[in-house]
Amino acid sequence: MLNIEKRMDGQELIVELEGRLDTLTAPQLEKAVSEDIEKAESILFDFGKLEYISSAGLRVINAVDIEMSEKKGMALKDVHGSVMDVLELTGLSNELKII
Repeated sequence: MLNIEKRMDGQELIVELEGRLDTLTAPQLEKAVSEDIEKAESILFDFGKLEYISSAGLRVINAVDIEMSEKKGMALKDVHGSVMDVLELTGLSNELKII
């Protein structure tokens, strides 16, 4: 299960994730972000309550990063535990902005 809370802070879309970002929930995140991506200059994903991320979740995050590269970009916040382990194992921890 994945809970998604999103809000605009000026021109930045803040997306808070809680639970599991996996094959079943990745389309839910993709849809939620696509609703607001055009009006956002940047996106901040808050991973503070994210427990798990699969390759399907990584695909969505990477696709958003690519799309936002033409604007002010994307960042991940409060990445920890097994989620950080996955980012490090895949090499994405070196490619994505993590704050």
